Amino acid sequence: MKVLLSWLREFAPFEGDPVALGDEMSDLGMAVESMDRVGEGLDGIVVARVLDLRSHPDADKIQLVDVDAGDGEALQIACGAFNMAVGDLVPLATLGTTMPDGMTIARRKMRGEWSNGMLCSGSELGLGDDHDGIMVLDPALAPGTPLTGDPAPGRCSVDLVAPDLCGRFLARVLDGATVGTSPTWLANRLTLLGMRPINSVVDASNYVMLELGQPNHTYDLAEVPGGALRVRWARDGERIVTLDGGERTLGPEDGVIADASDEAIGIAGVMGGASTEISERTTSVLLEMAWWDPMTIARSSRRLGLRSEASMRFERGADPEAVERA
Repeated sequence: MKVLLSWLREFAPFEGDPVALGDEMSDLGMAVESMDRVGEGLDGIVVARVLDLRSHPDADKIQLVDVDAGDGEALQIACGAFNMAVGDLVPLATLGTTMPDGMTIARRKMRGEWSNGMLCSGSELGLGDDHDGIMVLDPALAPGTPLTGDPAPGRCSVDLVAPDLCGRFLARVLDGATVGTSPTWLANRLTLLGMRPINSVVDASNYVMLELGQPNHTYDLAEVPGGALRVRWARDGERIVTLDGGERTLGPEDGVIADASDEAIGIAGVMGGASTEISERTTSVLLEMAWWDPMTIARSSRRLGLRSEASMRFERGADPEAVERA
């Protein structure tokens, strides 16, 4: 019997080492005989968009495919699969990539035509049994995006200085964002529930809060130096301009999220700062999900005269186990 760790976590939240979990399961009589790490060995494989398809001049079973690997330039790949169409997003093993089977991708000629990488099937990536055609990816992905791995490690970090303020803090980087207007149905739902539609990213954030009861916050990653966040208590007299345009003076009883220079960029559990606001220029989003001490949020909200949809939920006690799903 096979078990997906990601699925298992939906029933029994587990954040530790999967090997340790396997040992515990074996001790309980559910022997774990082997463990496969899906997606390992896929460094160097990126999302590419098919720009053009044409016949190979000297080979009937090979076609020449021009792809955009994220830089806007056409890159020629010789490929033996014919299941793609112009506009499809496909996995591209870039030059120098070592595939899961140990093969290294190099620039080479196929019947006299250069191939500058390799387009991959599901079986070649260890993500399925299909080896007859190239894997066609989700059209929402952006060319140049790494195919796998959590994008947050190495791109953002969290320093939890005040664990008495914040019991849990998760962060994730979302690339390829296009900030625009939300669909009418979503905007209408927000409006009818008393929230003003702002843009597609912020509206999605608010929609999740209303749907699951878990407030969250979105930062423009480009405005957070190094993607570094610090969770700490505010300094007496510390000031921050919040998203509503007001300047707030904080005290030691307030919690803040600060950046790498230790400048406050958000009031914990109450409202984010204007300096990292999502705008039409945003392409990468740093998403925060956290659990905050309810009494701290209640006191800060009341003292600052700043009651938000987020603070109302946090001061009543949000579910710390809901943050990962949200």
